[in-house]
Amino acid sequence: MRFMMTRHRIPRIKDSLMFLKESGYMIDYCLDIGVHTGTPWLVFSFPKAHYVLIEPDTKHNTAIHDNYKNYSYKLINIALGGRTEQSIDLNCIHEGKTFGITSDMVTLDSLQLSPPKNSLCKIDVDGYELDILDGAYKTLPKFDLIIIESQLDKMSNIVYSIEDCGFKLWDIVNMDYEMGNLHQVDLVFKKEDFTMKTVLGYPDYDFFRQGSEIQ
Repeated sequence: MRFMMTRHRIPRIKDSLMFLKESGYMIDYCLDIGVHTGTPWLVFSFPKAHYVLIEPDTKHNTAIHDNYKNYSYKLINIALGGRTEQSIDLNCIHEGKTFGITSDMVTLDSLQLSPPKNSLCKIDVDGYELDILDGAYKTLPKFDLIIIESQLDKMSNIVYSIEDCGFKLWDIVNMDYEMGNLHQVDLVFKKEDFTMKTVLGYPDYDFFRQGSEIQ
């Protein structure tokens, strides 16, 4: 008799993407808004996908080209928001440090992207998420999955905005704390009609308690 080891889900983005792949879903096209110098967990999970990379800070271009030289990609140096404006000042955060840049801004809808089937949109823009969503209502419904970084105080508005585009919240991962308080998470949304096949080996109900024997 063959026995299957029980598997467990953990709230980490790599784990979520692995589960999606095991459920029969692969990503062929990825829009990465706020790529900075790269998103390693995305290219690790979907190395054969085509990447459209949005990054307003041109200082990262050399690192981006180096990190994506073995992948199919297109880089667009522009800031996204809810309106079109030239030479705006933006505050960016990297490794806890805030710095300013100047960039032109357009809406996502104005780029007129046409993602194919099996597509994913990732948004990580240091607090400008709702501004981007304001200019993205025509484009976002074309995707199958959306992953968006959300600060805690903006989470309910982000969930409402994404669900208004025909998505449902599916997973919450990568919880970050600031001075002991929950500060931000990554939200994973899937299209309402997105179907997944059963992945074997997982219990009917699973709990997660990291670092403690007390349940």
